[in-house]
Amino acid sequence: MVKQAGIAAWLFGIAALVALTLWCGVDAVGQAIASIGWGILLVVVVRTVTVAVAGAGWWLLFSAKLRP
Repeated sequence: MVKQAGIAAWLFGIAALVALTLWCGVDAVGQAIASIGWGILLVVVVRTVTVAVAGAGWWLLFSAKLRP
């Protein structure tokens, strides 16, 4: 049940991304992404590190027997 909810949420998110991109205009979205340049790499790296640290924190919080 949880796996199905995750898949449904992922599909909803992708559909929302496509809808917003089409609504705002593909060219405008492409230009906005291109104008960011290498800054987008910094955003992705920082986000990856924060998610990894949060995941490690949750992993350390629960003992091996109690981990979900």
